[in-house]
Amino acid sequence: MFSSKLTRRLAATTALALSATLAQAQDVALIISNPATLRGSLSENVDNGHADLVSLYRDMGYEVTQGRDLSRSAIRRMLSDFSREVEDGDGRIVIHFSGRAVTIGNETLLVPADMSATERTGVIFEAVPLTALLSTATSGEGDAAVILALNSMVDPEFEEFATRPFDVDAPENALVVYGNAGAVNEAVRQDFLTLGLSATEVESRNKGVTLKGKVTDDMLLVPAGRNRDTGLKFAQDMLWQMIATSEDRVLIEAYLRRFPNGPHAEEAKSMLGNPAERNEQAIGLTADDRKEIQRHLTILGYDTRGIDGIFGRGTRGSLRSWQETRGLDVTGYLRQPQLAMLESDADARRKEIREAEWQRKRADTEFWQATGKNDTKPELLRYLKRYPNGVHSKQANRMLNQIRKQEEQSARSEDRDAWQAAQQDATIAAYRAYLQANPDGRFRDRAEEQIAELRDADDRQARRAAFRSEEDALGLSQDSIRTLERRLTRLEFEPGPVDGTVDQDTRRAVRQFQSSQELEVTGFFNQGTVQRLLAVSDDD
Repeated sequence: MFSSKLTRRLAATTALALSATLAQAQDVALIISNPATLRGSLSENVDNGHADLVSLYRDMGYEVTQGRDLSRSAIRRMLSDFSREVEDGDGRIVIHFSGRAVTIGNETLLVPADMSATERTGVIFEAVPLTALLSTATSGEGDAAVILALNSMVDPEFEEFATRPFDVDAPENALVVYGNAGAVNEAVRQDFLTLGLSATEVESRNKGVTLKGKVTDDMLLVPAGRNRDTGLKFAQDMLWQMIATSEDRVLIEAYLRRFPNGPHAEEAKSMLGNPAERNEQAIGLTADDRKEIQRHLTILGYDTRGIDGIFGRGTRGSLRSWQETRGLDVTGYLRQPQLAMLESDADARRKEIREAEWQRKRADTEFWQATGKNDTKPELLRYLKRYPNGVHSKQANRMLNQIRKQEEQSARSEDRDAWQAAQQDATIAAYRAYLQANPDGRFRDRAEEQIAELRDADDRQARRAAFRSEEDALGLSQDSIRTLERRLTRLEFEPGPVDGTVDQDTRRAVRQFQSSQELEVTGFFNQGTVQRLLAVSDDD
């Protein structure tokens, strides 16, 4: 909390910067303090604080009319004179009353210093209705505020006929602030007048003070524009010392609003952090929510660098790319409406992938029915050429190997010997020599296949080395490989035994999965394949 001395020092410095602006609409304040109607420390608080309160309003640029321990007739007369003064003005109008109040029926009544009645009728006759203050405050064109620094909300002296605890029915065009006298006066001195907070900000910081009526972001008792003058450098520095150490977001935001180009503006912004990040934090994402978001992004083809519930550079970059694609603000952080949008995009993509896979399997099976079922070598080769990683490729290769074994057994001994010699040499020249010597040999097609493979061997070997390097870089343990094999099995890609060993069956299953997901078909695990496998198998 601010000390009275510091508040006065800040206010005095602030006043130097206000003098140039008084030619604008004049702000006026009526301050009435009736400490005699209160008891104990509350009475002393109001009595001792009256002069400081008057000075502070004046330092903030208000033209002040004030009175202390006023009678009913004095309050009425002061309200009448004040009303005539402000009826044609367009500046702020503040009526600040410190004293005692009671609510009877639907009427809130303020107790004057000379009231002696304690029964219902006498109190109604001798007290001043709050409506008189509200009517006066709203008689001008500018913003209006009525400040009520009061006794306890339940006054034991009037509890026999007071129909409800003290309350206020505030008009929409005026701000009414009320509560315990000490708390209200401190909120006005510190938050409204010194810090220049809005009614909304004051309400969020003061749980012991009630605000009603015009509780808005633009309801201020000190115009923000006045506080941008260079004469406020000292006030800025002193305020910043308090704000920075308090780590109070409301105060830091208020500083930036009042001093957007102030000497501490950049530091204040850094303390507040990224607004987009704050919006995402407000959603309250759990670790499971974050993993689901990473699965959505992975399905959409973005590399989140893992599905671990941690939003690092990979995930943030993926979010930025997705936001750019969707024409959203590119921040890398999610807003609440974007969650449903991302899920919808991912679901649509999943549907596309499932439909494409179904069509691929259908075409694969139809072609198999037209070729492989004939159980002939040319037809099996046709099928494998079109679908090397197809649904029936394992069966096709098995049938083809059987046919080739039969060919070897039935081949002429000279033909078989020549073929075995070519295989032992395993060079393009050796296979060409076999074809020249045996143009109609039983192994002609296999020799041509080997020649084609050897021509592309260097390129294929380099690519396989690169694919293997990517797989090795993942550092997959046997347990990790078993997990991936289980997921391939769940998706019906038949990787063979779930034993943590990558064999030919595993490679074929990986190729089939990659093909089904429209990924590069390599037969090796890589970051994209693993992420997609984890995302898809969790979905299904």
